[in-house]
Amino acid sequence: MSNAVRITWTGRVRPEQAEKYLAMHADPPADLIAAMRAAHLDDYRIHRQGHVLFTTFTYTGDDWDADMAVFREIPICIEWGGLMIPMLEPMDDTGEVWVPAAPVFDLADW
Repeated sequence: MSNAVRITWTGRVRPEQAEKYLAMHADPPADLIAAMRAAHLDDYRIHRQGHVLFTTFTYTGDDWDADMAVFREIPICIEWGGLMIPMLEPMDDTGEVWVPAAPVFDLADW
């Protein structure tokens, strides 16, 4: 097994899209879940506070760039992204809808 890496990103759902976003995540396609697992994305969670979203997951693979290159080409991932991205607001000047969240504290460091 590789060295697992915890990754956290933050995003913001458009207020008028929040209900649809939540409903779609309540019943994601099985092939999307399979693609996430094949890409070594484990313990994947999305939390919400108002319209702010926090996603955190553990990447357990050995080559993030290669795994994500394959993941981004899977038809269900393309389809899902096409549905989700318009529901999110850009988080910075680049237009990114998910941006890394810097760790502040980790109990494992103590």
